[in-house]
Amino acid sequence: MLAVQGYFDGITIQPLENITAKPNQKVIITIMDEFIEPTTIPANRGIRGILSSYANPSLAEKEKGAWEKITEGFANSLSDIWQGIQNTTIGFIIYLPYLILWGAIILICILIGRKIYKKKNKIQKKEKEN
Repeated sequence: MLAVQGYFDGITIQPLENITAKPNQKVIITIMDEFIEPTTIPANRGIRGILSSYANPSLAEKEKGAWEKITEGFANSLSDIWQGIQNTTIGFIIYLPYLILWGAIILICILIGRKIYKKKNKIQKKEKEN
């Protein structure tokens, strides 16, 4: 026979020492008039239970569903297109002086080329007539 100390937690009797009793083994329980402060003996938990004490629930994020991914991707694409239009417009305005300068240079070259071409045609017509 073995004597083990323990306490009643309101639901079950909790031993304060390790016991070697087997399931369905008879025990004698003696209720005493003394009270003690209960000590908690950690229950055997699996790895998931042990690691859960280190988990930060605020970091858990629900994975987005297909519809949320499509909606977010479409909105991002529209935003990128609008951003591209804005950047193109800003770039065009920034480089407008260069565009005007090069446009004027090209226009002058075209006018000079036309003048030379017309002179050359006049000379060729005169030569054909003679």
